[in-house]
Amino acid sequence: MLPDEHPPRIAPIRPSKLLWALVVVAALAFVLSEGWPHLLWNFTYRGDWDHRTYTRCLYVGHHTQTVFPTDGLCPYVRFFKEGADLG
Repeated sequence: MLPDEHPPRIAPIRPSKLLWALVVVAALAFVLSEGWPHLLWNFTYRGDWDHRTYTRCLYVGHHTQTVFPTDGLCPYVRFFKEGADLG
């Protein structure tokens, strides 16, 4: 390098280039607070199809769970934490 030359400048990282990190942090915070999303895979019910009361719901996901609902409902997506009490 010659005496009157300056070292090359390193461009600073723009905050807009780090927006993906906010999405990752938000998703992680949601999973830690609410649990992992699980999809209803199989179920049993009582009654006719139009007025059914669910008796067993199988959810598949990170912590696959079988739930015996006390309210007779099986939403299509549920969130479970590891070791959480099921109802």
